[in-house]
Amino acid sequence: LRAVARGIGAAVPGAGVGGAGHDDGAPGLDRASWCRCVSAATQAITDGEMDKVVLARSTAVKTPARIPALLRDLAEANPSAYAFCVGSPRLGYFVGATPETLARVRGRSVESVALAGTAQRGTTRDEDAECGAALVRSGKDQREHAITLRAIQQALEPVCTEITVAPEASLVALPHVLHLETAIRGQLAPGVGALAVAGRLHPTPAVGGWPRDAALSWLRTNEPLERGWYAGPVGWVGSEGDGVFAVAIRSALLRGGGAHLFAGAGIVAGSDPDREWEETTLKLLTARDVLDGGGTA
Repeated sequence: LRAVARGIGAAVPGAGVGGAGHDDGAPGLDRASWCRCVSAATQAITDGEMDKVVLARSTAVKTPARIPALLRDLAEANPSAYAFCVGSPRLGYFVGATPETLARVRGRSVESVALAGTAQRGTTRDEDAECGAALVRSGKDQREHAITLRAIQQALEPVCTEITVAPEASLVALPHVLHLETAIRGQLAPGVGALAVAGRLHPTPAVGGWPRDAALSWLRTNEPLERGWYAGPVGWVGSEGDGVFAVAIRSALLRGGGAHLFAGAGIVAGSDPDREWEETTLKLLTARDVLDGGGTA
């Protein structure tokens, strides 16, 4: 189990099982600098180095938030998400509300989701419907989604006797964004548990990129932050192998009276740097809204 856990923790640049891995002295990049990183990623994709890479960024805020109240507020504001908190007084507390299931295992049944492709919510019901329709029509977002879906299928096939994929992506509505989501279900081979499944899946192209090795190599050289726990698996596993793991996105690390908020965007051919910046800004609001408006009781 320890060997599998080490492999899960080390799969994404900057992630480690033994510590937070964040540099509190490093501020987030400004918009122009981060957009240049996106342009470098799209050039690498054009050059054939990879098909997709997920570029993350962070921003720091001061906050007096108390962990129990913050976790409560995150759960109330994001009822369809997994609210989580891990950490300690020494390392800091990593909190968030993630919509992304990595693996859910019960007996021999396994579930996962491909969650990739994002659009801003509309301000009215009609506008929201238009935003959703535009997301479904978006070639860029459909390419991003298809890469993630294909990779999850390929990772599950060797350990499943049967796999069923939803015939088409559905729209998932969160407080600030819409996502494309496709459910994947399967029957596991005997002896395969939740921790082994999570180890095969993580990191999916929704948080790393594709091909995996090429994308992670590019991120180690070019991504302008240490991810630490961001985008790693968070969940539980039982003695019989059942368990649930989610992907620790829409999150923040609280330490020393401040918080580092994290968000990422999937970069593929045709990605526009300014639009990717706006997308990450919306994703940061999951934690920022609660830090700004609550979590202090």
